[in-house]
Amino acid sequence: MWDLFIGTPFHLHYGVRQVIACCHLIFAIYVDYLITELRITGYGLHTGNMFMGAILYADDFVLLVCKCFVLQKLINISVKYGL
Repeated sequence: MWDLFIGTPFHLHYGVRQVIACCHLIFAIYVDYLITELRITGYGLHTGNMFMGAILYADDFVLLVCKCFVLQKLINISVKYGL
């Protein structure tokens, strides 16, 4: 109610719960593209053939490298993704 005016009622077909479930999936797919791009560069730490240059948990992100210039290259890639 605003200035004694009542708007037209409407029904919600999708609740917050469905939107949140979808957001987690979209975020996971988005981050997977970032990890793939970081891995393809060949920069970052590797254990055997396994890329260990980026560790993620929820929305936390850690880049692991041995040299500063490599860290900057991985940061530049990450910035494109907004992380």
